[in-house]
Amino acid sequence: LTNSVAKELVVYGYYFMEEILNEYALMHGFEYTRLTLHDNMKDKDRAPGFCDVVNRTISLNINLLFTSEKFIRMVVMHELLHLKIPNHSKKFYKTLNSLCGFDTQKMRAPKYDDLLDAVDTIKIIKQQKKTLLVKHHKNI
Repeated sequence: LTNSVAKELVVYGYYFMEEILNEYALMHGFEYTRLTLHDNMKDKDRAPGFCDVVNRTISLNINLLFTSEKFIRMVVMHELLHLKIPNHSKKFYKTLNSLCGFDTQKMRAPKYDDLLDAVDTIKIIKQQKKTLLVKHHKNI
């Protein structure tokens, strides 16, 4: 990937995953405070997502974009559900399976190709939000 393509992918990915997160949060009554992105380069466990229950934040791995939409949706639902059930109990998986409509434990996390490791995803998202905010204030 070229740097400019990677930047476009990060911005697209952030808004795509945020849209899914908002859709599920509204549909199922989950309340979260913000979405952040993480990537393989910074996270030892290479998790597709995590939920900070105390701060009510959801963090998703930007490399999820190289997986299927079904997997992305499952990860989003998984992390949101932690806001109500903050563990991996039988009840958690029973509820997750019910919400997703399939046995989520049979779906395995893919191996990431580390395609975006050279890109500072956080910097890109902050710059994009800043640019959108400036455009918004000019239009008011």
